[in-house]
Amino acid sequence: MALRCGIDANSVTHVCKGRVFFFIWQTLCLNGERHEMTLGTYPAMSVAEARVRHAQEYAKVASKRDPLEVATAEADRILEGARIEADRIQVEAEAKVQELEEHANRLLRKIQQLHDAPTVKYLVKEYLTRHAMMHKTSWQEDKRVLNKEVLPILGNLRVADVTRSDIKQLIESIELRGAPAAATQMLKIVRRMFSWGIEKDIAQDNPCTGVKAPKDGERTRALNDSEIALLWKALESDALSMGDDIRRILKLILVTAARPGEVASMHKDNLDPDLKTWTIPAHISKNGREHQVYLTPLARQIIGDTTGKGYLFPSPHKAKKTHIDSHAVATAVRRNILSPMTDTSGNPLFTAEGKQAVVNLFGITPWGAHDLRRTANTIMAEEKVLFEHRERVLGHTLGKLDRIYNKFDFADEKREALEKVERHILRAIAPKGTDNVISITTAKENRKAA
Repeated sequence: MALRCGIDANSVTHVCKGRVFFFIWQTLCLNGERHEMTLGTYPAMSVAEARVRHAQEYAKVASKRDPLEVATAEADRILEGARIEADRIQVEAEAKVQELEEHANRLLRKIQQLHDAPTVKYLVKEYLTRHAMMHKTSWQEDKRVLNKEVLPILGNLRVADVTRSDIKQLIESIELRGAPAAATQMLKIVRRMFSWGIEKDIAQDNPCTGVKAPKDGERTRALNDSEIALLWKALESDALSMGDDIRRILKLILVTAARPGEVASMHKDNLDPDLKTWTIPAHISKNGREHQVYLTPLARQIIGDTTGKGYLFPSPHKAKKTHIDSHAVATAVRRNILSPMTDTSGNPLFTAEGKQAVVNLFGITPWGAHDLRRTANTIMAEEKVLFEHRERVLGHTLGKLDRIYNKFDFADEKREALEKVERHILRAIAPKGTDNVISITTAKENRKAA
């Protein structure tokens, strides 16, 4: 079958051979050589569509253009465009791959940083071992506070993730226990720890900055003579839930004006053979300086026999091989101030509000172990002991110049001050109507001197 669409000088014909449409033409420039181009396949291409395509190719021949060259040029153009597009896609793909690789590397670095980032637990360990234990006589207090108040809540947090809100919540949790002083102490230690961490590049910021300490008020509690008498009577009674060592520690704090931790750590090696003086080592003394305390007859009586002893007040935990912790003393005092009440069968009693009923076994306004040291200082003031001599008894320093240039030890002045404290205490605890009361030990020494 053939369909002649038109004849001109080039004998252009549109024919259908079987099921294929061809476009056949002659070119003068190639000596009339016949060329053939496939237009399409029937019935995918209809006759009408073949005529349209024929017309398009015929127009090229009529304008002296070779359809094959035009098709080849068009194919080359398309291929070049495809190549350019492929190159563009490849460049974009390579850029995207590089971007994804960089993003993945950033994530890996961040994951590594998170893995390697120091935690609060690490900071506490470094602070205690590299600073507190090396430079602070009270490092055990820092360790106790950090282990009790900080690590259970913040220990696993990264140092960089600790916020002021975290610190405030710590303070509030301690205040809810009714211990604002403990909250203040915790804040001081944590603030100091983070400041040290910044110096050592473990921390970048201090979350304690701008956090205010709880309102606790200045501690001014000092026992009067009536309270001293009631306290002493309670310490010598069976009413208290308290071991003998704790009772003796409390008495010695009042008699020597020493700190609770210093008394609790008293060791036989720090007592002279006659028990006349007690030397507090520099590593125990709060100011880091060796401090000598005169032991009055009453103090020696409370200390008792030291034969075969190391620490005079050893820890009840035999495995620890150390002394009673000062906080055990404070706990014992609080336990007897808030002693649970029971009925005759031992069942707990409760208040109308449903709270457990408690009784103060000391019979005086609540007090703390450190208040006994303040009481001794108050007694010295009442007994007209000079301020400078009182400060020497308490182991306070009076400034850098005094520390450097004043090497006088004030031994006699400190002895006289503590003797006045002893006489005052003995008057306070003596039975009513008794005059000129002195301790048995003092009386024996007076007889020996005579």
